[in-house]
Amino acid sequence: MIQEFAIDGGRIAHRGRVVRTPKLAHEDAAGRRLFSGYGTHLESQAPVRGPDGLNAANISVLHHGGELLALWEGGSATRLDEATLAAKGFKAWSPQLRGVPFSAHPKADPDGTLWNIGCALLPRPALVLYHIDRAGRLVKAGLVDAGPIGLIHDFVVTHKSLVILIHPFLVDPARAERAGILDSHVWKPQAETRVLVIDKEDFGKRRWHALPACFGFHYGNGWEEADGTIRLDHCLAGDPGIVIETLRYVMKGEFRPSAPLRYSRIVLPPEGDGRIEDRADEAEFAKVAPAAVGRRHRFVYTLGVPDNPGGWRFRTIVKRDLERGTAESFDYGPGRTPEEHLFVPRPGGSGEDDGWLIGTVLDWKKGVTGLSVIDARAVAAGPVAQAWLPYPLPLGFHGAFAGG
Repeated sequence: MIQEFAIDGGRIAHRGRVVRTPKLAHEDAAGRRLFSGYGTHLESQAPVRGPDGLNAANISVLHHGGELLALWEGGSATRLDEATLAAKGFKAWSPQLRGVPFSAHPKADPDGTLWNIGCALLPRPALVLYHIDRAGRLVKAGLVDAGPIGLIHDFVVTHKSLVILIHPFLVDPARAERAGILDSHVWKPQAETRVLVIDKEDFGKRRWHALPACFGFHYGNGWEEADGTIRLDHCLAGDPGIVIETLRYVMKGEFRPSAPLRYSRIVLPPEGDGRIEDRADEAEFAKVAPAAVGRRHRFVYTLGVPDNPGGWRFRTIVKRDLERGTAESFDYGPGRTPEEHLFVPRPGGSGEDDGWLIGTVLDWKKGVTGLSVIDARAVAAGPVAQAWLPYPLPLGFHGAFAGG
């Protein structure tokens, strides 16, 4: 389901629409589930001709090159009509890339250039690379045999490179024949996390690094020094328990804690193994100002955890000042679950905190969802504006802001 909040003239309007993918249309027509999903497996599923037969278009959205796209992980982007949010079919960046995975976390350089990856897991694992100009035209694509991989949810860009961490949570092709995608993954704690750095100008120029075994979903940002040293933010745990255990049981209404995701700083030297410099407090959904993407940054915005949270842990909005080593936060309080908050620059403003953090929060005691606007220069003060719907929205994944 795509959710849209339209803010104009001091008023806010909301609408939500289920994306009618081929998968959904076929299952609705049959009146039952026909296909396995990320965390589910049907013993006798309907024939699948390609990844888009399973495409749920449910992870994020992208405004780029005059198009609105709903993004998945294992297949194509889905084109949406901006006026109605209706699905308009799958996006093909070129005839050769029709149906090829296009991940849900593309990165836009400050000049509007778009970069993305895709994970092709079967029958042979490979990484797909995309370079797309600001008008939405494919500049080049590449294919990398990166050895054993699993689903790679996110990556970072610097001004010169793409940086991809391959955590040792890897797909076992033999298990994939009898299990859903999640249960096809195997955690190998004795293995290292492999880091692939790819030159933006020439996808054939690559270097590899190693890190200790770790697991994470989302990055904040990355930047590169003159000597080639790369520094990046990542929200890391010691193992994939959050996806193997916690998130699986949250969907069943149970909370089972696992190894926490912590805000971490990673350093990759020009040669040799990398290192994880520090793991701070719990954090997830890291964001930076769009103008700072790929450049040295000062501020990172995340969800965080208050003291003695109880139950689902992420309840605060945190602003981290990397230069001063300090953080300030706003706590939504018990009974409220904030989702990812996006940084929206102030028109004509300057600086990495000259803008607002905009995001949704579910008040599950009252059964309503709200939209909050927080001044990024005064996060601890809490929302400067809020609008509450008379109903709750299902918790989602990611969003994007469009407007000026």
